[in-house]
This record gives sequence, structure tokens and C-alpha cells, in this order.
Amino acid sequence: MATLGASYLTLADRFKRTENGKIAAEIIEMMTETNEVLQDANALQCNDGTNHITTIRTGLPTAIFRNLYGYVPTSKSTTEQVKDVTGMLETYSVVDVDLVDKSENPKLFRLSESSAFIEAMNQKLSETIFYGSIKEST
Repeated sequence: MATLGASYLTLADRFKRTENGKIAAEIIEMMTETNEVLQDANALQCNDGTNHITTIRTGLPTAIFRNLYGYVPTSKSTTEQVKDVTGMLETYSVVDVDLVDKSENPKLFRLSESSAFIEAMNQKLSETIFYGSIKEST
């Protein structure tokens, strides 16, 4: 039972987030990062179950200058299919319903915890775009 506070919010955690008995309207988010890359990132549904297959052009046909009545050889472009790396980023915010109900403003209390989860996902996704590996699963 000593490690319960390591994974779940406790009454002590709730009281640390209060000022004069009320949930603090603002928590100074020292851990927040600005990750502009996520604003430009595309997100789309996989087209092959849990994989996404993209067809890319790998070669262009040959073009030549010809003389009158000259021969123009036939040519073609080439393509290749690539299986893109995909992933599912998840986390769960679990707060005991009694702890939420004891709060003066339950919605604000839940938001104070949920915003940290959103930030954690933001940072993990940004980090993985640049430094991730398909072999990494955690």
C-alpha cells in the first residue's frame, strides 16, 4: 500500500492543488514544452489495418530530343510500395470517484490532472518523431 501514491492521486495530492480550500484555478506548468512540429504533422487512418501502405515514384521515364522521322524509344516510370511505420500512443487518467466528489469543483480537479496527461502525450509524440525507433515499445 505504500506505493499507492506513486500511480494514483491521493487526498494529499488533492490538498496540494488547493488554495484556501479551493482547487487552484491555475497550476504553473513548468513541464510544458512548445512543439510546433505537431501543428504541422498529418494524421490519417491506416489503409491496411494497422499498417499504412504508400506508393512512391522511384523513377521517371526517359525523354529525348528527336529529329524529324527519328526514333523515340519507349520508356516507363517506376514505383514502389512502402509500408509506413504507425503507432498507437495512449495513456489513462484514473482518479477515484470519491476523491473527485470530495473536491469543491470536480470538473476543475479532473482538468488539473488531465492536462498533465495531454502534455505527456504531446512530449512523447514530439520526441518519438525525431528520436523514436520502430523497435521501441515503451
